[in-house]
Amino acid sequence: MKTVLVLEDEALVMKLLLHILKHYTVLKATTAAQALQFFIDRACQIDVLVADITLPTSWGYTWRRVFVKRSPINSLALRRRFLPSHHSTK
Repeated sequence: MKTVLVLEDEALVMKLLLHILKHYTVLKATTAAQALQFFIDRACQIDVLVADITLPTSWGYTWRRVFVKRSPINSLALRRRFLPSHHSTK
């Protein structure tokens, strides 16, 4: 079974990704630091990286480059869509 590292800080998006990836082993990271720790601990066991490219403290593209340089991970970067101000969820 393939292992997917998901780096996503929004709970609703993470829930959706977990549902979509239910037939895979998923490592959940909500921060870049957690993703990095998974990578350090299990780099050779991670097949795919799914990363939010708009994290508050770092960019998913940066992590994608780091992971791909050090491991044969296939990667996919997601861009978060922002709602117009009149569609506020608050």
